[in-house]
Amino acid sequence: MQILNLKGRYTFELVFNSIINYSKNIPVVISTRVLNGRVMGSYGFVGGGKTTVDAGAVMADDLRAQKARILLMLLLQQGTKDQKSLQQAFDK
Repeated sequence: MQILNLKGRYTFELVFNSIINYSKNIPVVISTRVLNGRVMGSYGFVGGGKTTVDAGAVMADDLRAQKARILLMLLLQQGTKDQKSLQQAFDK
């Protein structure tokens, strides 16, 4: 289980994209540190949201990392592991 806690305009370095690609069987959730805002799978360049979703990441929407981690732990305990189901839970 990995929670990437990012800040700013939600782009990140290639190393994070490599982590997501390497973590195929481990859920990776992208969160934000900004006080008001959310993460979305919008931009299609390397390091953008769409690319990370395509690589298997889950967007935490407007949850901060601490809350995203708790939600992810609860979902994993219930047996929810695939990207689509995890994303649906985070979208609620």
